[in-house]
Amino acid sequence: MIRQALALLLVMACLWAAPAAAANPRAQRVILVLWHGLTWADAAGLELQGAVAWGLLNTRTGGGESLTAAYLSVGAGARAVGWPGAAAFLSREAAEYSYRLHTGQDPGSYVQPHIALIQEAQAVNYRVELGALGTALAEAGEGLKVLGSSAADDEYHWAALVGMDRWGRIWSGELNGPFTVSDPRYPFGLRTDYTLLAQEALEGTERLVVVDLGDPFRFDRYQRLLLPGQREVAP
Repeated sequence: MIRQALALLLVMACLWAAPAAAANPRAQRVILVLWHGLTWADAAGLELQGAVAWGLLNTRTGGGESLTAAYLSVGAGARAVGWPGAAAFLSREAAEYSYRLHTGQDPGSYVQPHIALIQEAQAVNYRVELGALGTALAEAGEGLKVLGSSAADDEYHWAALVGMDRWGRIWSGELNGPFTVSDPRYPFGLRTDYTLLAQEALEGTERLVVVDLGDPFRFDRYQRLLLPGQREVAP
C-alpha cells in the first residue's frame, strides 16, 4: 500500500516535470522528496513512466545525533552536527513569543525555537551555515515550500529541517494538518494522505518544494513493537 502511494506521488512529479523539461532544459521547479529508509530495491520496484535517472546522495555529517545531522547537512551544504529535538518545529501561534525572546527575529509560519542551541552544537573547525539553502533562496527572491510531517510519538519535521533559513524559520508550507490523517491500522494510528500531499506539492510557483512522506519514518520508529514476520506485511 505504501509503495503504491509513493509511486503515485513520484509519477505525478515526473508527469508535471516532463512538459517543462521538454520545452526548457533548465528545471523551473524542484521537488525534493524525503523518503526515510529508501533502499535501491525500493527504487527499482517503482514503476515510473518516461526517462528516469537515479542517484545516491551520501550525507556525511559532523557528528552528534545522526538523523538530525543528516537533514541539517542537506540544508547547510556542509557536514552539520546533529542535535536531539532539532526537527521539533512549532507553529507561529505556539511559539511566537519564545522564538522572539530567543532570537530577536520575526517568526515565520513555523519556527525552531531552540535554533541557538543547534547553532551552538556546530563546534567544528570548518564553516557550517545552518539553513544555507533556505537563506539563499530567500535572499534571491525565490520561493521555498515545505510539506508533510513525520510526527508520531514526538514532533519530527524533516522537511522543515532541510528548508529552514539560518534563523530556523519556515515561511511557506504546511507541516501538521491535512496530510496526516488518523487511521488505527497504521503505526501510531497515523498515515499520510499521499494524493493530497502530491496535489499540494505540484501546485504553486515555488522554486523548491521539500516533501516529508511521513509514513516511512513512522514505520521505522514502530518496528520494535512488531514481531519479525509482521514487519513484512504491516501497512
